[in-house]
Amino acid sequence: MLILVGYVIVLGATLGGFMIAGGHPVVLLHISEFVVIGGVALGVLVVASPSKTLKATIHAAMVALKGALPG
Repeated sequence: MLILVGYVIVLGATLGGFMIAGGHPVVLLHISEFVVIGGVALGVLVVASPSKTLKATIHAAMVALKGALPG
């Protein structure tokens, strides 16, 4: 449930900020926008995280995508 709340916050902030700046939300549906937004998010994760945390985050993401229990 908390992940869903996080997604709503991210989407709301992204769309809200974009619309406040005068953009139209339909423009965000282009693949180039996904590349820019995803690249920025990944870059911020790498810059803001210590290597130990980054490795743990990548491991947890892989476990979550595989659907296996951590351990």
